[in-house]
Amino acid sequence: MPSTNPLELPEILQNVANYVVKRSLPTCALVSNTWYQEFNPFIWKSIRLTKRKPTPPEAIQIHGHLVKILFISCTFSQEHLVLRFPRLVSLTMKDLVQDGPVTPQWISQHPTISQLSLSFFERDPPETLWDKLLELPHLKCLTLITINIRKKYLQKFWQLCTQLESLTLESPSIPIPVTLVPMDFPSIKEIRLDITGEKQLPMFLELLQKCPGLTAFTWNSWSNDLDDAFRSSFVSLVVTKGRILWPHLERLVLKTWGTTHEEACQIIGGMKRIVSLCIGSSQGLFGPNTVDQLRPHFLTLTELDLAYNNNATSAMAQEILSSCLSLVAFR
Repeated sequence: MPSTNPLELPEILQNVANYVVKRSLPTCALVSNTWYQEFNPFIWKSIRLTKRKPTPPEAIQIHGHLVKILFISCTFSQEHLVLRFPRLVSLTMKDLVQDGPVTPQWISQHPTISQLSLSFFERDPPETLWDKLLELPHLKCLTLITINIRKKYLQKFWQLCTQLESLTLESPSIPIPVTLVPMDFPSIKEIRLDITGEKQLPMFLELLQKCPGLTAFTWNSWSNDLDDAFRSSFVSLVVTKGRILWPHLERLVLKTWGTTHEEACQIIGGMKRIVSLCIGSSQGLFGPNTVDQLRPHFLTLTELDLAYNNNATSAMAQEILSSCLSLVAFR
């Protein structure tokens, strides 16, 4: 019987490939033809096109069918525009510049994309962006960083949001006066907002109210006044007219300054189930009443951040650590 190298047995190879760090994958691919066939998909599964370490377009063209995760932070040249990634799932394009319809057209030629992150060097995106994003049938997660959403494109932006499950907006620019949100978003489960303008706040609060299936929400700003305006509205929304607005909300990060003890209790009391929780700092925020509100969630808690709450005591910490059996992260 022909002998088989034990290192080339499928069960051995699969285990090795799953635990090898990425920088060692090319070395493993040089061991033998069998190892090359096994490790090559891992090498090309996730690639980065950057100015510091440019990847030759010829090599990408050969292995483009293996790429599922693509990060681009370099000038997108004509050489790159001819490349196709038929299995692309996640695309990140950083510091995009206004280049007409070229980039949106290239993005729309990858209908397999489900996660998309776009960071704009210039706030105004190409005019065709929204139409081309609407052509992506599987897009579920969208991140937009420093983007200007002009009033004439707001309707298309909201239409795009109806198909999303996750939306992240960092420092968006939206014209004032802000128009009302015209539709509901039953598919959205996760929202992250990092906004800088208080005049935009009513629109985003309205957006939140139109996401009844929300399971995770993150708020972050660098303005105390904006934090105060947001927090007073958000607390009243958690439980509105005797009903819980977001019955599935279980992950909450509020990076706000000045949250009061009473507000924290209302927020926690308005959540049916808590898996992950972080509430911004305030003198005396985390006290016995807060622990009382949190205690019914001890069995489901996996992450709890009290790093900015200087009123937490060692006795509270001991109770949390001994009672929260599923806890994996605690600050």
